[in-house]
Amino acid sequence: MATYKYDIETLLEGKYYRSLGRHRDGIIQSAEKRDNVWYGSNFQAYTVRVRPTYNPEKVSTWGSDFYATICVQIEDN
Repeated sequence: MATYKYDIETLLEGKYYRSLGRHRDGIIQSAEKRDNVWYGSNFQAYTVRVRPTYNPEKVSTWGSDFYATICVQIEDN
């Protein structure tokens, strides 16, 4: 039986990101852990670089990559 070990950064890459507050979405291109941001016990903060997805109804959303900070739960309470 094979045992696989992944890091959170690798697991986030390629996932869909959507911000309801900023009205932006896209695919996560890279992630980097942030030690200077605290969301609480059992959570870690990551800066993600997101490539916007094309939306023909909102052409203004197509453009350069953008960055966002996300929170990942690492353990159950």
